[in-house]
Amino acid sequence: MCGILLYLSRKNKISSDIFKKALNIQNHRGPDSEKIFYKNHSNLFELKNHTISNFYIGHKRLAIIDLTKSSSQPIYNEKENSVFAFNGEIYNYNVDNKLNNSDTLFLKDIISKRSNEDFLKLNGAWAFVYYLLNEQKIIISRDRYGKKPLYYFINNDDLIISSEIKSIMSILDYRSYEVDHFSLSYFISTKQTPNFNNGRTFYKDIKSFKPGSVYSFDTNNFQIKKIYNIKNKLKNLRDYKNTYDLLEIFAEIFDSSVELRMNSDVPISILASGGLDSSCIIASAYKKKDFTLVNCQINSQNNLFKNDRYYASLISNYLNIKLINVDLNNYTEYEFLNDTLELSKKTLIPINFFLATMPTYFISKELKKQGVKVAIDGVGGDEIMGGYANFNKLLNASIVNKKLSNSLKILKIWKNYDENFSKNFIKIIIKGLLYYFKLKENTQPSQIILTKLIKVGINKKLIEELNYFNKFYFNRGLLDEINHIQYFEINKHQIPYYLYTSDFFNMINSVENRSPFLDYRLQNFVDIDNSFKFRGRLNKFLLRKYLKKSKIPNEVYERKNKLGFNNVVDISVMKNKFVNELIEESSFIKNLFKNNINLSSLDLDIKRTLYSIATVNNSIDLI
Repeated sequence: MCGILLYLSRKNKISSDIFKKALNIQNHRGPDSEKIFYKNHSNLFELKNHTISNFYIGHKRLAIIDLTKSSSQPIYNEKENSVFAFNGEIYNYNVDNKLNNSDTLFLKDIISKRSNEDFLKLNGAWAFVYYLLNEQKIIISRDRYGKKPLYYFINNDDLIISSEIKSIMSILDYRSYEVDHFSLSYFISTKQTPNFNNGRTFYKDIKSFKPGSVYSFDTNNFQIKKIYNIKNKLKNLRDYKNTYDLLEIFAEIFDSSVELRMNSDVPISILASGGLDSSCIIASAYKKKDFTLVNCQINSQNNLFKNDRYYASLISNYLNIKLINVDLNNYTEYEFLNDTLELSKKTLIPINFFLATMPTYFISKELKKQGVKVAIDGVGGDEIMGGYANFNKLLNASIVNKKLSNSLKILKIWKNYDENFSKNFIKIIIKGLLYYFKLKENTQPSQIILTKLIKVGINKKLIEELNYFNKFYFNRGLLDEINHIQYFEINKHQIPYYLYTSDFFNMINSVENRSPFLDYRLQNFVDIDNSFKFRGRLNKFLLRKYLKKSKIPNEVYERKNKLGFNNVVDISVMKNKFVNELIEESSFIKNLFKNNINLSSLDLDIKRTLYSIATVNNSIDLI
């Protein structure tokens, strides 16, 4: 896991000092070593002294696999006159070739063949650039899910590619940056950090390479084109009805996924929340390799969050594995406001500072203190295995779409799953009839937010963008199949958000994150029969069957109503005077509200969104 920066221009030479300053922004991504190459005429040289050039490529290395200098990057091949830089890990680098001790060298060999068939063999998290000077071509790629970021800026003469947006900005050194209003609409509507699979970022002029793709950039005509889609054909699991057969297939792939991600030459810790996803990872990894567990305790009135420490300790004691405890019970509002302001300076995009972000940051901070460089998380467990019991939304959509038989199927699953279903049955039916006869509109949360913003005077241009966004992109409220919701969360919402959060807020403390549930071989489990997702009162039924066969205590298997990370402070922090002042002083927010923002009329959820935007605007000028 590392940091990459590339600069290429047809006309403009920049000093090595400018490039080094931009690369050093990524020090946290690679504190173990650094190397920079520059071009002089048609040849590359390693940077030793100050120079001026129209091409640089730099790399910051976080050494995880093969700690020797042989895997230091960028790797320059003098014979073919090429240079290669890579961020990530290829987990299956030594499966077919036991002699290869470096995933970096393994990946370079794969890329040099430039065969889609070979790309399909890769199992890992990656973002790379491979410049073939004699061919005047740069090959670029990101992994299937987009676990590793790769951003770029391009105009008629300049190309900048980077692992972080801030490094690109450092080279551009603009006075102000134009916000992409689609991304702004997403953040305002969902409160989730804007990270997409469609190539957009929060900034209009900065793009992101799409996941699961291989690109070729022609350095002569300055054109980027996609040359491969990395999409493996997986076994169809829809017709499996036998639990034993399906469990056997799942266990084989899942155990392989965990084993591959336990491959490391540095210490590993597994995030332990006491929930199903993390417990299954622990069960699979147990006795295969030494590792620790880590748990985050957050101050909350909700006992479901307090129970996380209990279950994590239960597993730790039962299996005799060290548990690292991160305690945020005494975390104050003052600390929160100070930390969010500082973190915004590093990300330069609006962040959802509630839920997963801050716990991830503090966990990685503690792991760094403990000398742990790899954190394994449960990201993707809900989306792949069926953890979201959105029966109310599914039924509403099914009724609006006039699918009677599907509505009855949803009602049956819901009835068996929800112990309060019978009490609410009459309300559910009446509500359904209102939707069916169009006497009530199926209003989505994002539309409710838009209505609130219109009342307080949001500008007309943003209203149009928000309407477009809700109608044509964030159409989750129209989806009436469980697996369609899962794919939506994977491609458009939760997974892009969690991947950005996991990558940035682990790497900010030089910790690499790995997610076994996002092994590409598991994605076809999205399409398994719904009876393996929800059965009786249990969600993720197949996953529970897997856990029951392990050495994890049954008490964990039977746990229900597990929640994700909670807020590290109460939402009432948005009433703080500092928050109000920062929002009121934001020139960008003033423009959104036509210089007439009345904070007292905004609810706290909207204020938290505006606060995040204001923290970015506090660091750079937004237009």
